[in-house]
Amino acid sequence: MLQDYNKIEELDQETLASNENFIKDASIFLSEREGVTEAMTPKEVYEAFMEHMRYQDVNEVTAVRDLEYAQNANAEGKERFGRLIDAYDKVNEDVSGRMLWDYGAGI
Repeated sequence: MLQDYNKIEELDQETLASNENFIKDASIFLSEREGVTEAMTPKEVYEAFMEHMRYQDVNEVTAVRDLEYAQNANAEGKERFGRLIDAYDKVNEDVSGRMLWDYGAGI
């Protein structure tokens, strides 16, 4: 059985993109919150989720819409979003061009 991804102390792209539980949670979130319907590879799911969360870090509109999403979600959705937020907070990444682009676009 896969370890719950949000219970791991330090996370990175490799760990999350290879965790079926994270991919499932992030895919559902991206579908419900962003309307993403196309099939994506685990790496693409990870990158799309991280992009969304970076936008949330710097964009009040995204943050408020995520709050509304969480408030209107059922219990399972609230737990899923909580696991994803915990995981995002634990991700250890080197600064990259993609990261800087996401933050800049979010502003």
